Amino acid sequence: MDLNPAKLSLRRCGSADAAMLSAFSRATFAQAFASQNDPEALEAYMSRAFAPVQLLGELEDPAVLFFCWEDAAGAPAGYAKLARSSGSQMELSRFYTERSWQGSGLAQQMMAHCLHTARSAGCSRIWLGVWQENPRAIRFYEKCGFRITGVMTFLMGAEAQQDWKMEREL
Repeated sequence: MDLNPAKLSLRRCGSADAAMLSAFSRATFAQAFASQNDPEALEAYMSRAFAPVQLLGELEDPAVLFFCWEDAAGAPAGYAKLARSSGSQMELSRFYTERSWQGSGLAQQMMAHCLHTARSAGCSRIWLGVWQENPRAIRFYEKCGFRITGVMTFLMGAEAQQDWKMEREL
């Protein structure tokens, strides 16, 4: 497999992508968090958050943007979800790459697109939540100019976890 992110295609996802996003979201989320979480809590979260009907509703929401990066065969390599959270702010609420693409430069390409999209939408700030137990992601976001500005609670099933809220100016 050629792991050159310059050879990937980028597209905005639409309603027809709900099933693909459901499967890819589950796979990348499990890759990222299965080893550190209770399997039942993980499944409870994924069953709710990544259900095709849930994603279909998000895909049809005009305040939400999903982008997918795909290889030449159309297989997803990464995806991002942006949502307008208030007048001049946008939330980067999902940002995942398939494990084989990690370290390839894809994440930097994805982030550049997300920042450009938020700026183009007239936003002056972008923010995200990242699990405090995910040092690799925290380091990546810091390299991208985000800084920790607070703490948020994330429910993994019924289990409350602490996330850092990270923000950056655009």
